[in-house]
Amino acid sequence: MKKTPKKRRSSINFIEIDREELSELVSAIKAVLSGYNYFPSEALNPARGDEARCAELELFKSVNDRELMVMQLFAQGRNNKEIAKGMFLSNKTVSTYKKRLMQKLKAKSLVELIEMAKRNALV
Repeated sequence: MKKTPKKRRSSINFIEIDREELSELVSAIKAVLSGYNYFPSEALNPARGDEARCAELELFKSVNDRELMVMQLFAQGRNNKEIAKGMFLSNKTVSTYKKRLMQKLKAKSLVELIEMAKRNALV
């Protein structure tokens, strides 16, 4: 009697991809399926990625310590009320910090702020 190997389960639950990355992935798949080679745009033009990172880091210069702390706490999954309680602030003050962060870092949403925090190793 021959034993069949057990199937391995993947430990990946999800993959997070933004629109640019998804567009890049679709282009790569189409190119490969058509028999072509594919090189990511950052590999062909690495300076473009570096410029974007530098510009983003430049934006952080205008962020004060309290705002940075609030951003880190949001990135850790805390909400306004939890942050306010932990920092001994009012909920309104935390909302003001969040609003200022979004303006200073040119983020359109809290999700975008959290992604910036992760990209810049603030979490």
